[in-house]
Amino acid sequence: MKANLFTISLLFLSFLVNAQTLHISDAQVTIGPGVSFTFGEVINDDPADLMIKTDETGSGSLIYTNTENPQPHATVEIWVGETENWHLVSPTTTDVVSADFYIEGLQPTGLMWYDENVQYVPPPAPNSQNGWTTILDLDTDINVGQGYGYYQDDGQRTAETGKVTFSGQLKSDDVVYGNSGLGLMQYSGPSIGNYGWNLLGNPYSAALVEGTGTLSSAINMEHAVWIWEGGDRNNYIVWRFPEQSGDGEHPIVIPMGQAFFVHSLANPTDLTIYADNRQHNHNTSIYKKSEEIYE
Repeated sequence: MKANLFTISLLFLSFLVNAQTLHISDAQVTIGPGVSFTFGEVINDDPADLMIKTDETGSGSLIYTNTENPQPHATVEIWVGETENWHLVSPTTTDVVSADFYIEGLQPTGLMWYDENVQYVPPPAPNSQNGWTTILDLDTDINVGQGYGYYQDDGQRTAETGKVTFSGQLKSDDVVYGNSGLGLMQYSGPSIGNYGWNLLGNPYSAALVEGTGTLSSAINMEHAVWIWEGGDRNNYIVWRFPEQSGDGEHPIVIPMGQAFFVHSLANPTDLTIYADNRQHNHNTSIYKKSEEIYE
């Protein structure tokens, strides 16, 4: 029998919670923009039971620590806005396909994956085609931990549809991106041109915040991340760690659903992101033009 078990009702949504466990059964829990929850364990079976919402002000945030039990299911939104723009995005759940990025009835405008085995000046802008391949099949699997380039035409989305929705299982364990884990990192030649540039993503339902130089463990790669800040700036922001993150004053913040480049320098190459660096951060959704990138 679990201690301190009680029922919370909020806007007719009921769920069971104690100090460590969120157990959802025959109910729905919605985590709205600017709202955060931390639990030791989250238990449910249906993505519709647990929703993490977003809008132009930011997103909801969920952190939980259980890794041995089956991972919870959720429906998660990421904000891409209403105006014409490129974004570097990554799914927050499993079971995502390319069709999830498109609005029904509208012509797809651009969803791309990146191949580092092309020699151009790095890292190429999303709309440059250098190393980018457009995903035309709407049934293509979109992988947790992998980054993608996503483009939308001006006026294609509204305040109500300026978001992309994922439904599937969440992650709460450390993520290994190289061949010993997800197999998403490559190094095909000398560290010139595009060789070694890998597009990865935040796989969690909360932001990754690097403030002490302990975000990750890297093998044969630059200790830095590149994040696209499009629009008027149309360029990449680069954070080098621990030099720029160790003081704690301007930490690296990688929002939920955000993709980022890393640069591999030799084989074998690998990167481990530690789940302990998840933090609740609602100041931004996906980075876009004229946004301040620090907390």
